[in-house]
Amino acid sequence: MFTMLFSNFPETIKKEVKDICINCSQNLILEENAWENIQPLLDSCSIDCFLFWLDENYPATNRIISRIRQKKKYQHTPMLFFSFKIEYLLSAFVLWKSCEFFFCPLRNEKKEELAALIQHYDEMYQKIHIDSTFHCNISTSKEIFSIPYSDILFVESTMKKSVLHTKTGTHLLPVPLYRVRERLPASFFVQTHRSFIVNTKNIATIDKSKDPWVVTFFGSQKYAYISRNYKKEVPLMFPEMLDCQSN
Repeated sequence: MFTMLFSNFPETIKKEVKDICINCSQNLILEENAWENIQPLLDSCSIDCFLFWLDENYPATNRIISRIRQKKKYQHTPMLFFSFKIEYLLSAFVLWKSCEFFFCPLRNEKKEELAALIQHYDEMYQKIHIDSTFHCNISTSKEIFSIPYSDILFVESTMKKSVLHTKTGTHLLPVPLYRVRERLPASFFVQTHRSFIVNTKNIATIDKSKDPWVVTFFGSQKYAYISRNYKKEVPLMFPEMLDCQSN
């Protein structure tokens, strides 16, 4: 759900802005003013848009914004600023990235603009959420890997790193296998060996005549292994995969 955090709004303005947000988006609205209450929210849930009221307490609010932007997760999260004072809005607009400002009281055209903006943010959130549902997304210090689950054959551990084998190539990920496993849906990605996680949707055969068992994949000459300790984890509900008799 698209989550918005309101901070420091006077009641009359807050109701007006909240009504606009509720009418144009399926969202969850949180309200907190003090940093000690905002900080745990940043870690416990994902905030998709921040809305700040700027007034004579602007220096304190600015410090809160600074702390939020210092978190990598929120460096580019949209922020909307509202105020009766244009100088506060201009100052915030210059200082902070990914922001919009609204001079109050809101005229009808600005209300429409706000509604369109919130709807746009909500649509982008939905698109990203849907895309991420079907992709393996792994962030490292150098880049972000986003690979469709359907393209992944298996993941192999090597030297405290992971090699992600796909239908068209390989990707070296500078993270251990357990970190990759956390990003894969357990419904069809199964660990079959201390060094292998396989995508059961792409398995062609499981050869039980060898020790460890050998897994092959559709349209690929690559193979993975199933070790003795992980045989119970294998989805044996697919007997057509077992091309050799049990040992």
